[in-house]
Amino acid sequence: MTGQPNWQPQPPQQKKNRTNLFAVLGLVLVLVIGGVAAIIVANSGEDTPPRAAAPEAPSADTKVIEARDEAFADGVAAAEVLSTLSADDAEADLDRWESVATGALLTDIQTSRAAAVQRVRETGSSAKGTVLSAALAELDADRGTAKLLAATRQDVTTGGSTSEKRTRAVLSLVRTDDGWKVEAINNV
Repeated sequence: MTGQPNWQPQPPQQKKNRTNLFAVLGLVLVLVIGGVAAIIVANSGEDTPPRAAAPEAPSADTKVIEARDEAFADGVAAAEVLSTLSADDAEADLDRWESVATGALLTDIQTSRAAAVQRVRETGSSAKGTVLSAALAELDADRGTAKLLAATRQDVTTGGSTSEKRTRAVLSLVRTDDGWKVEAINNV
């Protein structure tokens, strides 16, 4: 070893294969960079606002659940309204009765309104209703009908003495433009 470099030239075939490999890798690299640049340019268009996702239409199950919840809430509120009548505020209470009623029940309330006000004022009695428990027994969301079972307690005050009255009723509900309203009441 006489101090000469230990380097030996490679045969021409190996040199050519290595050159082709670098050419192919360079071409792939250029294509990848070009593709990434094209994606970035396409997605960064400032002239086009981003598209909002189209709102999903509620499913049939969602509609039934919403109808159930609305019918239940409106029915419970109506049961409390219809079990409350105060001698001091009979006109306003009957206005509330009319606001939660429809159909034959609304007609009955309107027809007997004057007599009800007179009777409650003469007796001086008042009743404050509270729903103790309730459940929907039936629901036809497509037809807009439901039946609510409600157990109520009325705190009745007459001549200074108070008593408690408990009732159970089936309220027939109908969906209207103003929400669910009571069409009929049947005590059970």
